Amino acid sequence: MAKRPKFDLPSTKTDAPATKSEWVYRSDDKTAGAEPPPPAAAAEPVVTSTPTDAEAIVKSYATYAAGAGLIPVPMVDMLAIASVQLKMLAALAERYNVPFHRDLGKSVIASLMGSGVSARLGSGLAGSVMKAIPGIGAIGGALAMPATAYGVTYAIGRVFVMHFESGGTLLTVDVSKMRDRFRGELSKATS
Repeated sequence: MAKRPKFDLPSTKTDAPATKSEWVYRSDDKTAGAEPPPPAAAAEPVVTSTPTDAEAIVKSYATYAAGAGLIPVPMVDMLAIASVQLKMLAALAERYNVPFHRDLGKSVIASLMGSGVSARLGSGLAGSVMKAIPGIGAIGGALAMPATAYGVTYAIGRVFVMHFESGGTLLTVDVSKMRDRFRGELSKATS
C-alpha cells in the first residue's frame, strides 16, 4: 500500500520567524526508474532596460498604428492612429522614467506632425478620406493609410527615443530642433 503524500503548509504561528511561504509537496513513494529533476539553472541578471527595449516599443506601436489605418471608416482611423501614437509616447516615457502628461503629449505630437511635413501627412489624410468613396476609394485608402500610419508613428517614436535618451522630458521638447530628425526618420520609414 502506498504511503499518503504529505504537504508542508506555511506556519500559522505568530511567533514563527517571517519567511517566504512556499507550498512543498513531498512524497515518500518513489517511482522505480524515475530520476530527480535537474537542478534549476542559475538565474541570469535582470537587465532593467536597453535601447532595444525602446526600439521594440516603437516598432510594436507603429504596427498597431498600421492596423488602425485599416479601419474602414474615414477619420475614425485618424483618431485611432493618434490614440496609438499617444499611448506609444506614454510607454516610452514610462520606459525612461519621464513624467507623462496626456495633454502635453497630445500637443507635442500635434506640433511635431504639423512642423513642415504636410505633404506626407496630407497623403495619409487623403487616404482616410478616400475610404468614403465606394469601391476603388476604399481599396486605395486601405493601401495608403497603413503605410503612412506606420511611417509617421515610427518616426515620432524614434525622435522621442533620441530625445529621452539624451535626458530630455516632455517639458523640454523643442519642436524646432526635432523637425529635422523627424523628417529624416520619416523618410527612412516611408522609403
